[in-house]
Amino acid sequence: MKDCEQVKRHTRDSSLFLSMAAIMNNKLAIEIIGLFDSISIVTPISNVSDTVEYMLQNDTCRQTVLKYIKRADIGIEDFSFTVSNVNAQEETKVPIEALADARFRVTKETKEIDVKSKHAVFGTDGRVVSHVELPFVEYQSQGTIRLFELLGPILGSLDKGRVVIVDELGTQLHPNLVRFILSLFNAIDTNVNNAQLVCNSHDALLLEERVRRDQIWFAQKNDVGESELYSLDEFKDTRKDDPFVKKYLLGVFGATPQPNKGDF
Repeated sequence: MKDCEQVKRHTRDSSLFLSMAAIMNNKLAIEIIGLFDSISIVTPISNVSDTVEYMLQNDTCRQTVLKYIKRADIGIEDFSFTVSNVNAQEETKVPIEALADARFRVTKETKEIDVKSKHAVFGTDGRVVSHVELPFVEYQSQGTIRLFELLGPILGSLDKGRVVIVDELGTQLHPNLVRFILSLFNAIDTNVNNAQLVCNSHDALLLEERVRRDQIWFAQKNDVGESELYSLDEFKDTRKDDPFVKKYLLGVFGATPQPNKGDF
């Protein structure tokens, strides 16, 4: 209690209590911040830097990303990276245009990454005659870029048994790729360290995947904007062979918009 009071006295109105406690070497605060730091968060406006960093760790990480990229059958054989440091005058948030160019900021130094993808060039007889490198972000589809953005955080969490949070997992991805990502976390041979994926999605077909009912949660918003979270497992009258997608779309489980047809 004395430690908390001391931290409180030193915490400014514009500062975070937990951060100040960690600065003052409070063991519990340091542990809590460490848990938050171990969580990877991927949003629809994330960039490729996390996957680039993962691939640059060692050759095993690089080859693992390439393996899954080739499985996706998008015609990329390899990647090349050029990383340069640019001194910054002050520490600021990363601008949107920098995200599109795969740039990110570390403390007061900006790491500028140039990513190129390697592709085979085929002759008229169908044989490979040469290879070409293309600027990755500029020439690839949004789906390919999205898959690349996800692979680093996902594989990193699988390696270390951490939590990865993905906002809108199905954004710009083919449904088969979404199911493949889910399978990585649900298979014992690929998730030996008990990593956890937390994601939201509007893809109702995911209800048909091989996941437990307690892994599926719904978000129901009421008239005043409050959201309630509840699990499919709470519906005790459901069976494994129930048509979950049909029931969900009919509103049996709630958490679906109910537009008035007259409004259209």
